[in-house]
Amino acid sequence: MKYVFIKLFIGLVLFGTLVALTVLDVPNSARLVDLCYAGLVGLGIMHLGGIDSSSDNTPINKESGYISQNMTCALFVPGMLLFLGMTACNSVPTQTAQVAYTQACAAYGGAFDVMIALRKAGKLNPSQIDQVTLIDGQITPMCTGQLPQDLDTATQKVTAAATALTILEATK
Repeated sequence: MKYVFIKLFIGLVLFGTLVALTVLDVPNSARLVDLCYAGLVGLGIMHLGGIDSSSDNTPINKESGYISQNMTCALFVPGMLLFLGMTACNSVPTQTAQVAYTQACAAYGGAFDVMIALRKAGKLNPSQIDQVTLIDGQITPMCTGQLPQDLDTATQKVTAAATALTILEATK
């Protein structure tokens, strides 16, 4: 098997894996998707570095196995445009629900610490203290207990509580 065809086969396997993982939305496959992207980029760079600039414009030289520069550009440019388009669609990092929940709890903890400091400084009135106590009674057990079944709803509640504390802080 010629070197060019080996690279083409590897590229097709990488691209097929990338498309399958992206279309099927396989959980916990972000690392594999990144590796497929890196493999395709590396393969493209390796292929461009191996172009025989002295070749003529024949599509394939059957003796040497090289593809001409014009044919390479005709195949490589549309492939890279498709690759860049898929990269743009997949460039937003995905978070699992558990990571988002953990980050929301951490943000709530930071906002609550600020409220404690404001209370110690005497900058909260009794109504605000009651409001913070009510919020804390609902959120702290949620963030420190077992992982909730519905992480998306829990994340929304914790985020809303952190936002309420932040707004309360901003008014001080």
